[in-house]
Amino acid sequence: MGQFNKRMIYFFTMYLILGVAFRGSYSLVYGKNEGFNYFKNYSTDLHPQNWSVLQDRRGIIYVANNGGLKEFDGAAWRTINVPNWTVRSLAVGDTGTLYIGGVNEIGFLAPDSKNSLHYVSLLEHLEDNQKNFGKVWRANATKEGICFRTSDYLFRWEPGIKQMKPWQAKGQFKASFTCNGKLYIHDTAIGLMHMVKNSLEPAAGGEKFAGMRIYMIAPYDSQSLLISTRTKGFFLYDGTKTEPFTTEVDDYLKEKKISHGIRLSRSPGDFALATLQGGLLIIDSQGHLKKVFNRNTGLQDDNVKYVYEDYQGNLWLALDKGVAKI
Repeated sequence: MGQFNKRMIYFFTMYLILGVAFRGSYSLVYGKNEGFNYFKNYSTDLHPQNWSVLQDRRGIIYVANNGGLKEFDGAAWRTINVPNWTVRSLAVGDTGTLYIGGVNEIGFLAPDSKNSLHYVSLLEHLEDNQKNFGKVWRANATKEGICFRTSDYLFRWEPGIKQMKPWQAKGQFKASFTCNGKLYIHDTAIGLMHMVKNSLEPAAGGEKFAGMRIYMIAPYDSQSLLISTRTKGFFLYDGTKTEPFTTEVDDYLKEKKISHGIRLSRSPGDFALATLQGGLLIIDSQGHLKKVFNRNTGLQDDNVKYVYEDYQGNLWLALDKGVAKI
């Protein structure tokens, strides 16, 4: 029996011993496993499907949902309406402004006369032939501005000068991540690219990823990035060359389909890996499995679209059916 399967059996056994308590009318679930923190499952109104989570400087949690932008102050949820309803991605700028990517819609939140936040569109800064861009799969805050990634375009908004700069993909833009303030983006026809001031340039050695799908780019150490693909596993990239990085969970992630991943700031060297069919995994810097959160341990949905670490070190999961806080 493989090491991963042994760990899974252990975690499940501990779950049966410790139990799961279900309480409240808000579909709230509390679960615990050895070495695990308590976690909560939330159901959201209007639409269960969620795509991204982010915390602003005040500590307010925002969730990108198919039924609008969900705001949570720790006690109650409210909905902020956005044109076309669906919100797919979120980012916070240097001044604390929350930026939003939807469907054929990009914009930000601004206070009104009553100091209540409302949505402001940025579509007027695009050319007419650029406005039918579809879904904004990811919004990234960079040193140069806020980047909105669609399949065909990357739009960078510079709020200081109120200027939008577009780039068109050679193939399709399939992934984008910010590492240490720098934007990395994956073009299926070119491979890995990065933003250099006002230019989008191929990253040295990045052509290796042209035929792959990338689901995580995160700092591994001071010299390297850890890059995760769905079919080829993990790679370490030092800015010029790549080398495979083997983990205990490679087969599990291929089977359960990794969807997103981050490096944890409150647990240095650890990574949180979301999957579409197998919940959330935590691995250490050597690729060893540390923790599993899935239906067997009380998570309400194994389909995790996105994982986010808040300022307090809690993990928020955007689920296909609801939201979870670990």
